[in-house]
This record gives sequence, C-alpha cells and structure tokens, in this order.
Amino acid sequence: MDNKLQLYPVNKHCMPLAYYYKYTDKSISYYTDELSPLNGQNLGEILNIKGSFETIGSLENLSMKENIFFNDLGYEDNQLLEKRLQSFTEKYKKSFIRKLSDIKYEDAELINGVTNNLISLNIKFSESIGPIVIAVSGFYQSIYTSIIASVLKAKLEKNGNKVVMLSDNPSNQSIALPLFGTNFQQFTGVSTGEIYELNMKLKAIEMTLNPDFIIIDIPGGMMRTDEFFMNDFGIHLWSVMQSIKPDFYFNVVPFTLYDNEYREIVNKYLSKSFNIDVDYFIVTNEFYKFQQTRMDILPEAEFRNISDDKLLHDIDISDNVIYADSLERNILDSWVSNIVSYKLDCI
Repeated sequence: MDNKLQLYPVNKHCMPLAYYYKYTDKSISYYTDELSPLNGQNLGEILNIKGSFETIGSLENLSMKENIFFNDLGYEDNQLLEKRLQSFTEKYKKSFIRKLSDIKYEDAELINGVTNNLISLNIKFSESIGPIVIAVSGFYQSIYTSIIASVLKAKLEKNGNKVVMLSDNPSNQSIALPLFGTNFQQFTGVSTGEIYELNMKLKAIEMTLNPDFIIIDIPGGMMRTDEFFMNDFGIHLWSVMQSIKPDFYFNVVPFTLYDNEYREIVNKYLSKSFNIDVDYFIVTNEFYKFQQTRMDILPEAEFRNISDDKLLHDIDISDNVIYADSLERNILDSWVSNIVSYKLDCI
C-alpha cells in the first residue's frame, strides 16, 4: 500500500485509525462531509491535528492519485452517503477505494488457523507469554481505549518494535486482530472456552508473528458501579485478565470521575481481583449523560475541550497521568520509553 492515504468521511467512529496514522510515517489527509455530525474543525481540535482537515461535498474532490479509505462506520442508516460511494465507484471504476468495514488484518486468517490447531491439540494453558502484553480498558465503554491502543502501537512501531494489536473496534480491523469477535458481545456470560481460546490466540501470535509487544484493546466497562448501572459487569476486562496477566495496564477515565479517590478505588479493585495495579491513567475529555429510565445501558458520551476547564486544576497530575487531549506532551513518549526499557530488561 502506498504511503499516501485519504480518509473520508472522518467521524468519531474512525478516530482510532485516524490517530494511528497520525503517528506513523504515512502521509494521510482527513476529509469530513457536510453530512457528518462532526465538522472538520471540531474533529481536528479533538484529534489535536491542526490544518489537516477539509470539509468536502463530493468524492470527486478527492485526489485520484492516492488511496482512499472510505469510512462507512457509523453511517449504517445514511443511504445518501452510501449512494455517493456507489455512484463514484461506478463512474470512475477506481480500485483504490476501500471500505473500512471490508479491510481485514492481513494475518487474521493465519492466526485463526493456528489458534484452532492449538485448541484441537489441547495445548496447555499458560499464564504468560514471551511478548510484553499491554492492556488498555476504560472505566466506561470509551472510544479512547481504542485510540490509546492505536497510539501506543504506532509509537512502539516507530521505535522499531514489532507490535500486534487485538481490538474489536471496527475501525481498527485493518491494523488489528479481532479480540473476542462479534459473537462474544451476544453472550450473557462467559465460558472457560472463550478464555482458553483467547489464551491460545495469544500463543498463536507468539509462535507465528513473534512480536515484541501485544496490545489488547479491551471493550466495555471495567466494573459494576452500583445497583442501577451494571457497566457490562466488567466481563470483558475479567475475561482478558483470566486469559493473560498484562505487563502494563492503562486505565481510561473521563475527567468528571478522576480524582485521588478514584485511583484508590480502582487500584484496590484491580489488586484484589487480578493482582495488578494501574500503570498509567488517561483522563479523557468525555462527558457522559445517563438516561434517567435506563441506567443499565451504555451512557452517551460527548466530547468537550477541557484544556482550560477549572476542574482540571483540582486533579493531582503525576508521572503516570496524562490528558487524552494532550497526547503530544513528552510524558507519553517517556511512558513508551519505560515500556521499551522494560522489554530490554526482560531479554
């Protein structure tokens, strides 16, 4: 694939992929559409990419000399946008236009095959593997878990490391292997089979791809909050922690929740449940609105610019805390350096 890419139309659903390419050596242009709920300027502020967005009204305005990633995520009911793509491809017969939902990770079939072979051989369950495992999850379901996982992948790769990411975020399927897959989302519980299968998948990745790092983008909420809001019961986090013990754990939390009490509660829960602590906190600019009558469903998140919010002055910033809208700060690079140093110490 060429190093020049065009991503159109950009919305919050493809933010993890947009972030990933932002930190790689690829040249990528971001385009929004007047039909998009977020215009180019606002999304550019969220992504901290200035001057890289352009709002266009037609696919004909895109360059015909560069690959086009057509973002069809989050527009399932937008027939007008779908007709635009269909009309454009029929008119120009361009093979370089690819739907994000159609792009699969190139090693996905290989890993699935090896995983199934290991399962059929009843290979022994193992608590650890050779590659360094990094897990990222949010207190609530958050797009930023996928964003942080994507940024870590890009930064580690830029340092010359081989990185494999596991993610069920649809926008990441071109750069990541599936974690649980769509069937897991339909389960009311989890069986030992799913946990064992994930453990075998991690073994298969180690055997066939031999990466330096494996990043796990964990969906869903991390723990039940009270008798009203179940927060997925933390089932996805629990399943991953039963499958493998990560070497590093990143916790994503909205700015309205984060304080010293939150740190204490979360670390106590993780220590008691999984014998781990939070290595790094990511404070996001998400503001959650809960529906009054249905506290058992996922809250709706809005994005807010919190850089100058007075609430931030009450947050005790330390070496293991960073704002998600300030990922350019050197502190994130220092975290990556710490992770790489840990890898070297393990050799």
